[in-house]
Amino acid sequence: MTGDQTDLVVARVLHPGSGSGRTFSIAPVSFWGGVDADGTVADVHHPAHGESLTGRALVLETSKGSSSGSSVLAELIVTGQAPALIVVSEPDAVIVSGCLAAAEISGIRLPVVQVTRGDLVRLGETRALTVDCAETPIGQLTRVGADRSP
Repeated sequence: MTGDQTDLVVARVLHPGSGSGRTFSIAPVSFWGGVDADGTVADVHHPAHGESLTGRALVLETSKGSSSGSSVLAELIVTGQAPALIVVSEPDAVIVSGCLAAAEISGIRLPVVQVTRGDLVRLGETRALTVDCAETPIGQLTRVGADRSP
């Protein structure tokens, strides 16, 4: 992502890591029962039903549902079926707990960052996102690179 087709958005680190992927903006989803082991949205009532989260830059306000969703997300991370990064507008203990567990178990660190609601909407309309906050402490600021090329 180079040139004038890239925007940088300030974000707060909720879990450090590095990742990039095609943007996938969705309504809040429950990882427990709402996402299959292969990273596919399984909730038949969710607008993104049947879509894969794997390797994508997941953009959502927050997750929903049970705190057990953290174990599902951790398993997705460990098995390589998770999103490449997650951008939220609300702090999310379920998502962060899953990332912390996966990092402890496997050493894999999936980045999670928080942006404003306005920036969340703007990032959701981009083609791809990149986050590199592997060395940034939790709570500190970083930048999200947003590819807005056609």
